[in-house]
Amino acid sequence: MIGYKRRNTVYGEVFFLNFEKALRLLLKSCQLHDIATRDHVKISFAIDGAGLFKDRTHFSAGIKIITRSAPNNNFVQSDDGEEKIVRI
Repeated sequence: MIGYKRRNTVYGEVFFLNFEKALRLLLKSCQLHDIATRDHVKISFAIDGAGLFKDRTHFSAGIKIITRSAPNNNFVQSDDGEEKIVRI
């Protein structure tokens, strides 16, 4: 279980995830945990947010694993030997 804490802040109610447990779960689910204990793993984070109406806001977050050794990675090699990224 990842676990979270719910806190009231000046911005309203905010949920905080246990980042270390969430990252470990992500690595295990992508079969990268063992690789990460021996070598580096590249992960890209993107976070954005906006005001909606009145006092309401939202944000979204995304995580993309960009390690080439990841199972089911997005890198392919074409017939001419050029490496390309394929979006899944």
